Amino acid sequence: MRVTDNMKYYSAIKNVNGLQKGYHDLLEKLASQKRINRPSDDPTGMMKVLDCRQTLAAIEQYQSNIERGTTWISVTEKTLTGIIDLLSNVQVIAGNYGTETDAVRAISGRQVQDLREQIHSLANSSLGGNYLFSGSMVGTEPFSDTQQSAETEAGMGAKNVYDKTISVSGTYTGDTNKTYVVRMMGSDEVVGSFYQLSTDGGKTWGDPSDDWVGNSILLDSSDNLTLAFESGQAVGKDDVFFVKASAAGYYRGDGESLSLPIAPGSTASYGTPGEGLFVPKDGEGVDKDGEGVDLFQVLSDLIDAMENDDADGVDALLGSLNSAREQLELGTSLCATKQSRLEMAKKSLDRLDRNMTDIAANTENANVTELAMLISMKETALQSTYALASRLGDHSILNFLK
Repeated sequence: MRVTDNMKYYSAIKNVNGLQKGYHDLLEKLASQKRINRPSDDPTGMMKVLDCRQTLAAIEQYQSNIERGTTWISVTEKTLTGIIDLLSNVQVIAGNYGTETDAVRAISGRQVQDLREQIHSLANSSLGGNYLFSGSMVGTEPFSDTQQSAETEAGMGAKNVYDKTISVSGTYTGDTNKTYVVRMMGSDEVVGSFYQLSTDGGKTWGDPSDDWVGNSILLDSSDNLTLAFESGQAVGKDDVFFVKASAAGYYRGDGESLSLPIAPGSTASYGTPGEGLFVPKDGEGVDKDGEGVDLFQVLSDLIDAMENDDADGVDALLGSLNSAREQLELGTSLCATKQSRLEMAKKSLDRLDRNMTDIAANTENANVTELAMLISMKETALQSTYALASRLGDHSILNFLK
């Protein structure tokens, strides 16, 4: 086959362009120190790198959650320790009350009142605008200064189709604070629509129902607590309505502990609700006689007894003070348990983070020593090609005829 000059020039130019592209690719990898700079460099490797990056992003979020939970638990534990120290002072004053002089007994009530105010202030501590001991109701100050009567408050979702008024009837007589939630099952006229009812703030739901009492839904038969709607109004699917029912007493939070995800499909508790800690919760936090311990009620009774110089009344409250302290100490020990759980999760995530980082680096990063050698070889090849291309004209037919 006859090889023309055009064919020789074309072949030389093609070789030069190919070598230059390879040379520039190597220089790019050397500059970035990455073997994969775009998906076309290694599609399979790029998929592995992207998977690793996705996993690392999830790990970063879990680590952030753990850090937030750890900070919350640490502040909670220190706050409880401070409250226990103050309560210890109350116990000393109450324990010595019967043997003190009249002058000392006269100021004991004032001393306990000051300590109670300090305990109350610590019990209403917050972190980042969220109250430590309100349970899931972090925006609600957990403890009132004086004993409150039972009350109910109704509200609804901001995105509800139904936008008319709702009201609550009946008097809540429960011993603990509860949140009732009604979720509509379809779009229809509100009265007669199917709905689901939750009595634990939306954690669990009852069976679909269309039982209505006039224009009201019965929330709690024991109290005849009902939620009333305006008849003839439209409701949307997944419209949500809620009623917060607060029991009589000092506590206005709930008994739900805060939790956050720390791994795929795994959550950890980090909150410490006031129920079961400062006040009884569903039979928990009770003293040896089986009576619930309300710390602030006990302190109020103690102050009254001291102001009335009732030594027997003070002595009768010593057991309740000890039970209240045991509740707080139990809460402190649970903080340590929760902290330990988060620390274990953090160590596991740190190991996974290192493994994923190594896999991504080994897949994506370039071997600089190998790149330097390849660049040197490519430079030699380019120089040879340039030299060969520059001599193509020496073998033309004109030079042959000279």
